[in-house]
Amino acid sequence: MLGHLKDVLIKLDDMSRYYWGRKFDIQKKEINNEAMDNYYRLPTEISRLSGKELEEALKNIHKLCLRIDKSIYLPPLGSGEDEKYIPTLFFECDYSKTNYRISYRVEFYRYIKEKGGKLHGIGYRFERHEAGNKKEHDYWHVQLITGIEGINLPECPDWLPGQIPCIPTAANDAVSLLCSLLVSIYGKNTFFKLVSGGLQIKNEYLQPFERLINN
Repeated sequence: MLGHLKDVLIKLDDMSRYYWGRKFDIQKKEINNEAMDNYYRLPTEISRLSGKELEEALKNIHKLCLRIDKSIYLPPLGSGEDEKYIPTLFFECDYSKTNYRISYRVEFYRYIKEKGGKLHGIGYRFERHEAGNKKEHDYWHVQLITGIEGINLPECPDWLPGQIPCIPTAANDAVSLLCSLLVSIYGKNTFFKLVSGGLQIKNEYLQPFERLINN
């Protein structure tokens, strides 16, 4: 399963570079000028992982983890006002212990002219806490995040809740959790365009939320 996840993450990064490089989104629509400006500016504050760095991070088959200070840039959003945000992805999948942990962190960044041109960000974590942990949130879920390692995301209000709501998500492994994340960002039609366009996610990993997306 982790071998397939590695392939999907590398393809996702490649596709993102393809779309941003050609300035159109997954639906072949030209990317908003403000979104492109945000994309060009963001690396000065939020470091982007290079292709080689990503491959290096994926070498250990049992423990996949990025550096805390670098992320993958995801494909452009292409959906009205939200298309101006740049989505980034950080992940940690640790199967090296019996009590495993899987966590994805997706953040959305945008420079807002009306607020002095400052960078603003907000994020969500999709995760499964360590197996065997009897805490209330020991299930596959998504939660809002306002900071990383005790440092607030830029201009993100610190009064926002970080533990609730803890929304259950249709996943039962690291690949289906990534699928849930991508569907939530891009919608089911665009997600399947990504799948058919190169991600090539196996059907077995789509089944946990098949009923959800087929209704």
